[in-house]
Amino acid sequence: MTQKRKLVSKLFVAVVVLTLVSCCFLASTFARYTSGGDGTGTVEVATWKVTGEGAGQINAQFKQLSPSKDEYVDTDRTHSTAPVLVATITYEIDVNGILKLTVGEETITKTATDWGTYGEEAIKGLFDIQLYLSDAKASSIEELNGKEVASNAETPVTAGSGTYYVYAVVTWTSDDDTVHGEAADARDTWVGANVTSVGYELSYTFVQDSELPA
Repeated sequence: MTQKRKLVSKLFVAVVVLTLVSCCFLASTFARYTSGGDGTGTVEVATWKVTGEGAGQINAQFKQLSPSKDEYVDTDRTHSTAPVLVATITYEIDVNGILKLTVGEETITKTATDWGTYGEEAIKGLFDIQLYLSDAKASSIEELNGKEVASNAETPVTAGSGTYYVYAVVTWTSDDDTVHGEAADARDTWVGANVTSVGYELSYTFVQDSELPA
C-alpha cells in the first residue's frame, strides 16, 4: 500500500512538471498573433507596335512611263505616272512618334552598254520621284494633293493607332536649261530605246518622341 502511494505521488509530480513545462512553451511561442505576406509591384510597358509590308526597306519599280507627247513651246514638258502604293505602315503606340520617309539611290536599268552622248547623270536627271503620305487609300493624284512629303522630312504622329499609306509618283521632265525642243526629243528617244526601268531605294523610320509618364 505504501509503495502504491509513493508511485502515485511520483506520477502526480511528474504530471505537474510536464504541465508547467508545456505552459512555458505555450507562453513563449503563442503569446501574440503575427502575420506576414508577399506583395508585387507592376509597371505596364508602353505599347510600341509598328508593322508594314516592306518595313525598313522598300524597292519601288516604275515601268511604262513615257515622255510628254506635246511639242516644246518655251515650257518644260513633263509627264507623270499614276500614284503607286509603295508601303503600308500600321502603328499602335502609347507614346508619340516621328515618321520619316527617305528616298535613296536611283537606279536606271538599260540595255545599252553605255550612256550614249548624254552621260548617266543627265539621264537620271530626267526622272524625279515624289512621295505622298496619306491616312486613307487613294486612287488618283487629286486625292493626294497637299499630302506631299519631302525625303527625310519628319512627320509627327500622336499616340494612338492607325495606318499610313505611302504613295510615290515618278515624273519624266524632257527639257532643262540646256537641252530642250528637238535636242530633248532626241534624248527622250534614246531613253525609250535603251532604258527599261527606273528604280528607287525607299525606306522609312518610326522613332519614339515622348515619354510615359511625361
